[in-house]
Amino acid sequence: MIELADIEEDVSYRRLMCMAHSLQLVIKKAIRYDNLLVKVHRIVSRIRKSSMAVEKLERKTGKVLSDNSTRWHSTYRMSERITEIRDAVNEVMTEQKLTHCSSVNGQG
Repeated sequence: MIELADIEEDVSYRRLMCMAHSLQLVIKKAIRYDNLLVKVHRIVSRIRKSSMAVEKLERKTGKVLSDNSTRWHSTYRMSERITEIRDAVNEVMTEQKLTHCSSVNGQG
């Protein structure tokens, strides 16, 4: 019967980080330096702070804008959604007088 002590001696490393987690950490740091993603995140944050804006945007598009700091793919999906519904986002931001970065079209 093989004992744990025998296995530990044969293994040259004691800890191997999860590749998916390492990738997540690298992407999370890189996202902080992408100006367009920072702008998108700020726009989404402004909308999410206003329940009226969230409600109007959901009524107009049926889509919710959000991301999750532990899942980098959610940032990608959030960026994809805001691109799809940018006209409605601009309209809601104008109606609710939420201002940041003149528009979602990349100006400002």
